[in-house]
Amino acid sequence: APGVFACAAVFALGEVAMAPVTPAITNALAPDALRGRYNALSSMVFSATALVGPMTAAPLIGHGLGAIWLVLVVGGCLVAAGLATSLRAHLSAAQDGRLVGS
Repeated sequence: APGVFACAAVFALGEVAMAPVTPAITNALAPDALRGRYNALSSMVFSATALVGPMTAAPLIGHGLGAIWLVLVVGGCLVAAGLATSLRAHLSAAQDGRLVGS
């Protein structure tokens, strides 16, 4: 039971940190002409992951392949971190916040 509560607490903290940041980042990176499409795609990604996650995790864990599921989750997180780290090369100075006072 303490592990379940700890997982719920960590998830809640992540959600509190992510919820206000994601729309702000999406809108900061989107050009004015495409802002609506960027927001729609961002919302669609969250909806898709809510469907795909359980559909892939349940069979793996149910068939005793929890280690494979864990490797896929950690690998996906590492790929996402790598992509986020490489994003700076594709941003303008204004989008990246390198222009102070602009």
